[in-house]
Amino acid sequence: MTPPFGSTVPGNRWDLAEALTPEPDLRVSVVVSHYEQPRELARTLAALAHQTRVPDEIVVTDDGSAVAPTVPDGVRLVRQEDHGFRVAAARNHGVEATTGDLLVLLDADTAPEPDCVAALVDLPSRLPECLVVGRRRYASYDEGGGSRRELPEPAWLADAYVASRDLLDADETSHRFVIGAVLACSRWWWDEVAGFDESFSSYGGEDWDLAHRSWVRGGLLAHRPDAVAWHDGPDAGPRGDAGSLVESVAVADRVAAPGTGWRGLLRGPADVVVACAPVMTPTELLVTVDSLWSSVPTARVQLSAEHRRLVGEDPRLVE
Repeated sequence: MTPPFGSTVPGNRWDLAEALTPEPDLRVSVVVSHYEQPRELARTLAALAHQTRVPDEIVVTDDGSAVAPTVPDGVRLVRQEDHGFRVAAARNHGVEATTGDLLVLLDADTAPEPDCVAALVDLPSRLPECLVVGRRRYASYDEGGGSRRELPEPAWLADAYVASRDLLDADETSHRFVIGAVLACSRWWWDEVAGFDESFSSYGGEDWDLAHRSWVRGGLLAHRPDAVAWHDGPDAGPRGDAGSLVESVAVADRVAAPGTGWRGLLRGPADVVVACAPVMTPTELLVTVDSLWSSVPTARVQLSAEHRRLVGEDPRLVE
């Protein structure tokens, strides 16, 4: 796993990147996800035209709107059929159409301020394994879209950024503070973590799963509060308080992490997998497995065929 450019730092110390020289001449691709929001999309595309770091290319990826959105000259449009909510697949489709070195992901209803793109791609241009989340603010726009009234930001998310020093103190639970609507990374790292899981088919969760896989693979997490984009309308729901049942279950089935994964149910990925050596005696094996499950009831255990017969049927035994 050798990055094509940039450097690295110990742990999650993205703050050390200031001493690193950003890779020059990297191309920036912006992917905008859209579904039935032509007015909001027009606002976001207009904002992208006035960035201090002008994107080298913009791709709008449409999740099956009844009528294809209109995009300006120079903006590429890709579409997929309407099979329900498939923003994860739509984002992947959009990224596949890009050619840049750095990726910025936005939602159609999330318009960036002029410095947003520059702030988002700063760290990935120095640390290519860094996943960066911006700051999504909320506003109510008038009918003409010319003025906006600021709405409250979710307190749970703002508090998390303060407590973690903008994710500098991130840990295995910090994927919960990553929002796919204002996100950036290098294209190399996107390919390394294989993008979004397209089996997500309801609102939310695909971004947490992506961030968790990035962290487990050794990536960095960072929050850039100066990368501001304005969401049209209030926050969708209290994700920090477990969110909707559908979303919570979908994430728990894919992410084995404290505060997100299942604690007792034998479903989802294994947090601990123990392989017992075939040379263990029957007594050693039974004592080991019994002690393990007494301490970690959700652990999975890999055994030889002979040892599986000795332990007996148990859903925690895996191939």
